[in-house]
This record gives sequence, C-alpha cells and structure tokens, in this order.
Amino acid sequence: MRDQGCASIVLKLEGRLVGPWVDELMRAVLRIRRRRKPLVIDVSGLTFADDNGEEALRWLHRKRARFIGKDPFSQYLFERLKIPLCSREAELDESGSQ
Repeated sequence: MRDQGCASIVLKLEGRLVGPWVDELMRAVLRIRRRRKPLVIDVSGLTFADDNGEEALRWLHRKRARFIGKDPFSQYLFERLKIPLCSREAELDESGSQ
C-alpha cells in the first residue's frame, strides 16, 4: 500500500484473489476508506480471482475505487466484469477521475 500525500492511496494486488485473501482485501479497504482519500487498485500482478474475488472487485468498483494495470489477465477479467481499467495512474489523472 502506498499513500501518495493528498492524492490517493494505491493498493497493489498480486497473485490469486481467493479464499482468505478476499477477506484480507476487504479488511484492508475498510481501514483505508477511513482516510477518505481516493483508492486506486493496481491489478497488474493479479493472476486469478475466484467468484468471491470477482465480487470483491465489483464491490470496490461500486465504492468508486479505480483500477490500473492492463496486463492480459486483468484486461480479460475487467472486460468480462464490465469494470473500467486504466493502463497506468497518469490516465486516471488526465481523465479527471481523481
């Protein structure tokens, strides 16, 4: 997790988003949300998400998290989930999303 001053908090997901890792992600996000800063999630290292992991990503999207990391798996997953995905943080800043 990286706190970028006033801008946003970046959370990097790596590996498989399954089982206890989904619960850990949810706990981390709930702690982070107390800071009232925009949340950016880097999914470039994500290699798999089970049904619960996918639901957690949908929940994060509904909570206005933004996602970065256009690698082949995340592109496939986020297209299937119909969640916008940026290739890097600069695209978020340019679009005015943050």
